[in-house]
This record gives sequence, C-alpha cells and structure tokens, in this order.
Amino acid sequence: MAGVDAASTYCYLLAAAEQRDEKTWAWNLLDPIEQGFAPDYTIADGAKGLRAGQAIVMPDTPCHGDVFHIQHQFEQVANTLNRNASGATTQRLKLEARLNMWKPNTNQARSLRGKLIHAQQRERRLKALSNDVNTLRHWMSHDVLELAGPELQVRQELFDFIVDELQQREHKDHPAIRTLRIALSRQRDNLLAFAGVLDDKLVAIAHHFKVSLQSVRDVCLLQRKSPNSDAYWQRWNQLHRELSHRFHGVIEAVMEALNQTPRASSLVENLNSRLRNYFFLRRSLGDHYLRASARKSGFNMVRETSIELLIWCHVSRVCFCAKDALYPSFQNCHSSRCPNGSI
Repeated sequence: MAGVDAASTYCYLLAAAEQRDEKTWAWNLLDPIEQGFAPDYTIADGAKGLRAGQAIVMPDTPCHGDVFHIQHQFEQVANTLNRNASGATTQRLKLEARLNMWKPNTNQARSLRGKLIHAQQRERRLKALSNDVNTLRHWMSHDVLELAGPELQVRQELFDFIVDELQQREHKDHPAIRTLRIALSRQRDNLLAFAGVLDDKLVAIAHHFKVSLQSVRDVCLLQRKSPNSDAYWQRWNQLHRELSHRFHGVIEAVMEALNQTPRASSLVENLNSRLRNYFFLRRSLGDHYLRASARKSGFNMVRETSIELLIWCHVSRVCFCAKDALYPSFQNCHSSRCPNGSI
C-alpha cells in the first residue's frame, strides 16, 4: 500500500499488507490522519477496497478517478482490434494467393472463391470496427480526458456519446468492448472530477484579472497546441491583443492551475515500479547476494541472519528510507543519506 502527495511527492503511506480490502486501507490511513493528513481530494484507480476504506475514515474527502488506467484499458482494446484486422488482411491475401494457383473452373477454385468472399467481408467488418474504436479512443484521450480541454458539462456529453457508440459496437466476438464500456460508465464522474476542479480555478482566474471566463478558457485551450507550431503563435498573438497587458499574468496563472491539477496516480505507479525492481532481484538473486551488495555500498546491515530490507526511492528529488513500513525486523539505518533512519 502506498500513498504519495502530488505536490511535494512526499510518501505519506508505505505499508506491506496481506489484504487490500476496505478495513486494511482504513486502518493504514488512520496513522497519516492522526498526523494531520487532510487532503482536498485523493486520486486512485478503480480499486474498490481503497475507495471503501477511505470512505470509512475520510467520508468528506472525494476520491477522483485515475485517467491512466482507463486510457490504458482503452488502448489495449484498440490494439487488439488492430491486430484482428491485420490478421484478417493476412488471411485474405493468403486465400488470394492460393486462388491464383488454380484454374478458374476447378472445384478447388470455386471453394476458395467462397472462402475469399467471407474473408473479404470479415476484413471489412474488422477494419471498420478497428477504425471506429481508434477514433473513439482518440476523442476520449485528446478531448475528454485531456487536462486542457472544454468545461465539465461538455466533457460529460462527449463522454456519454463515446460510451453510447461503444455500446452499439459490442459483439460476442469482442467481449473486451463491453468490459471497457461498463468500466467507463461506472467511473464517469470520478474520471471527470479533475475537470470540475480546473473549471473552478479558471473561474477564480477570470475574477482575479477581471476578464471574461471565455478568454481564460481560450488561454487554457492554447496549451493543447505545440509551441513549435505556427498555429500556437498565431493564436498566442490573437489572445495577447485581446487581453493586452493582462495576458502574461493570465497565462502564468493558467499554467500554474494546469500544473497543480493532477489527473492520475502516476507518482504511486513510479514508486511501485522502483520497489518492484528490488523485489525482483531479491527473488532471483537471493538474500546473500543483496547483503553483500549492501556492504559494498557502505550500508551497515544490523542483523546478518535475518531478511532485512533497505530501499532507497528517489521520486522527484525526494529521498526517503522505507524500512519499518515494509520489514519491521530492520530496526536501524546508519546511512548518511537517512539522518534519522525514518521516512
């Protein structure tokens, strides 16, 4: 179990647990809460245990959805359909090659022509389905879940449209489409919660600089364009003329609002990826090799006979020693990089 503050990258929760149900999450969240942990909101994937546990001990704190996992699921479905369409094309080409080997009036040629017709129909269906799902995925990623995008109500309408289009393309031969559609339907409000937070920030910016909300929104949408493109600078000049001396202040405020509106629990994923490397080495190489490596690196391993763990995780220049949270048997840390031997 891991929790990371998005602004400071401070790891406020790191614990090993046999279960990840609601009671376990609630119990492990109590300690940070007692130390003053009171976020405006949290971000998590669709794990039911995590959300239920937070609801028990932090009932007034909303838990936003993590956009990375649903986008990854959407991409997997699209890639699978792309491979199916490519396979159908390969099958059709093989049938055409076999058909060219026979004279037109033979029984073998007539049989292959029938198979070829079915293969061509299947290829057209799969290509159309693949193109449609890829288009929907592109809309979801670049219009609905993009940070710099339209207001929440527009995103919700686009989201519902994409879900409806996916439902129309569900088929027993492609069950992953239905699974994706159900996941999207259940997580809509959580996935789009970041848009409501951003909308409130843009309203505050408009009031502060005494400009229209649409002008602030246009500055926000400008960030969708590449700074290396002519379109970016053409629009930049237009907004500069429109906002005059307030333009630079508005664009700085909008950039800060975008940077401080996280949409994904990527910091936790990065932390897990760093820990996973250590656990992989431990399983593959064994404790003896790791203890020898630790001595060579200057770490004083206190108890030679026990399985002890010292993990150094660097997340955006924040270094912490994760020891007691994972293995209580490792009681002392004498590394100069961990002054107090604690997180």
